Amino acid sequence: MQKAYPNPPSAQASEEDKRKWQGFCEIESEPAYFNVMLNEFGVRGVKIRELYMLDMLGELPQPVYGLILLFRYREVDSEQQEESCPEHVWFANQTANNACATVAMLNIVMNVPGLELGENIQSFKEFTGRLSPLYRGEQLAHFEFVKHIHNSFAKKSDMLNGDLSMKNRFDAKDKKKQKKRKLEDYDEDDAAFHFIAYVPIQGSVWKLDGLDFQPTNIGSFEGSDWFPVVHKKVGALMNTDDLNYTLLAVVKDPIEGLRSALSENINTIKTVEARLDSVSQEWRSFTDGNDDALEEILRGPSEELGITIELLDSAVAPAPVARKIEADDDAGTLVERRDRLFEEHVKLRAAIREEAESSRVDLVKAAKRRHDYGPLIQTWLRMLADKGELEGLVARNK
Repeated sequence: MQKAYPNPPSAQASEEDKRKWQGFCEIESEPAYFNVMLNEFGVRGVKIRELYMLDMLGELPQPVYGLILLFRYREVDSEQQEESCPEHVWFANQTANNACATVAMLNIVMNVPGLELGENIQSFKEFTGRLSPLYRGEQLAHFEFVKHIHNSFAKKSDMLNGDLSMKNRFDAKDKKKQKKRKLEDYDEDDAAFHFIAYVPIQGSVWKLDGLDFQPTNIGSFEGSDWFPVVHKKVGALMNTDDLNYTLLAVVKDPIEGLRSALSENINTIKTVEARLDSVSQEWRSFTDGNDDALEEILRGPSEELGITIELLDSAVAPAPVARKIEADDDAGTLVERRDRLFEEHVKLRAAIREEAESSRVDLVKAAKRRHDYGPLIQTWLRMLADKGELEGLVARNK
């Protein structure tokens, strides 16, 4: 009989083990992991940020595309579900254990107009566009591209425990027929913690819970301010005394806005300097020779900061600003404007570097989480046992 995992239980799971495994591993609610996953899915222009209270929504980079609430599982407004999923809402059921984080993220990004999803996710969205939420969920559970990225966080112990849990569930079904609760036989122990997405779609806020059959419309809003609707509903859940929760927001990646602002700043500086040249050929004397900052001022593309030629071409100085500059005949005020633009330029560059560093830290966190330290720990414990020191250490730490 062929073993599920040819290598010893104490060995790390190989890439082949993870590829063949039929389950989904559990992933902690760490924004860094989800940011890396979305990036590897091919989704661009979004970031996941953790919120400690709903009042922080206005402080986040805008727009906020959706919220993800992680809480101890219980049915929430399940009786208010739509009879069928509206055509303008992309919603997939969760049909596999431990896939709720991935399902929640995709249920949000699939509903953001104009978002760059990447070739694989975009093709999946188009392929499943006319399917029901259940069949979307089934397709997602067997979508190897997504499953491979999700399970890149799996350790051998995760896989073994997942298989054991599945076996125990099937054994329990053989002994006693259980009442079907929802899409799967989830109980409070199986779904100890669960992710629910809240998404603004065409003037309404939708609760997209993968364990519901259909999405739930929790309220309408005008314009772009959907926060009051979600604040009322999610706030009520978060204020429940027995509820442990984590709240995540899917927002526009701030680095995109910063790069656009820096590109606009570069072009505005050029506009000011061109006007200065036409007003006074000796305008540089107004700088008192204090142009050391010029070395830090970009004049063109920058690979380090992600400033491309295309971005510079599209980010011209705003028309009202350009008109004011062209109408200004005072070299002194133009130099002052240039100095202010220099100060803004330096701040924007620093902010871009800060966001880039944040993404680098996310990658480091994900790499550490993906590494399986189990074999190292087992080897260390075995060495202690061989030396006769393990029993004493255990006794001293009881």
